[in-house]
Amino acid sequence: MKTGSVNSWHELFDAICIEQGHVDNVKLAAAICDIGKNNAPGAFDSALKSLGNWRQGKHTPNRRNFRLLTIILEIDEKGERAADWRSLYEQALRRKPAEEDEGNGGESAIPDEAANAPDGTASAPASRSSRRPLHYAAVVAGAALVTFSVFYFTEFSTVLGRDTRGITTLPVDMTGQQIYYREQASLKVGESIVVHGKRGHSCAVQPPEWPDVIKFLPELSTGVWSDGGVGFRVSRSCGGATPARAVVFTATRPGMDKFMLYDDPITITVD
Repeated sequence: MKTGSVNSWHELFDAICIEQGHVDNVKLAAAICDIGKNNAPGAFDSALKSLGNWRQGKHTPNRRNFRLLTIILEIDEKGERAADWRSLYEQALRRKPAEEDEGNGGESAIPDEAANAPDGTASAPASRSSRRPLHYAAVVAGAALVTFSVFYFTEFSTVLGRDTRGITTLPVDMTGQQIYYREQASLKVGESIVVHGKRGHSCAVQPPEWPDVIKFLPELSTGVWSDGGVGFRVSRSCGGATPARAVVFTATRPGMDKFMLYDDPITITVD
């Protein structure tokens, strides 16, 4: 399908989904929750509902979810399609503000009275809390600003794949710990990091031994693999934690490797 044949972002989004085999939205919803590190109850169902609305043009995703979709669908930032992907999205935002919640890809519930008030605030009767001194409101606002700043510089960097917490020059042992999938990592020669976890063949089953794991790992030009021990991954399909063996990468030479591991894209850059 030629990009120029669509006039709206949701049409382009739907076309790309179909091209990549996403007839339904199950895998996309799982990817949004996984990359966004959102395992809250109902997050998957909320993401699934939002994806349907986005593909039909009923709603427009917020910028965080748009970035997640760009990563998941592997939209090449330098490719020709990327320009239309971004410009059509900006047009959609101008026509209809993004309505989905920042936290889990779901749609934010805005009370009718809030939406109809001239200043966008709720017109509910004044409560005891609304009559508190102004300095109380200032304290609350300050706390909210700090909370947002912490979220922006930690969680949002993780979503964009720039989170490199956990890099170490020591042996990595994830025994009994939660293992996260890492889409992007930047390391220096000699540093190690957990990039993924190999699960067992079914829920609650112990993962394969390291010799059975390493023989299926790709050969990389920038480093080597090692066993990080058995921890756990949080799985929606399993309804919670399930055992997994940590797959550890250790940088040995400068360069870049891009590869797929357990159906997830990973990019490693070594300086």
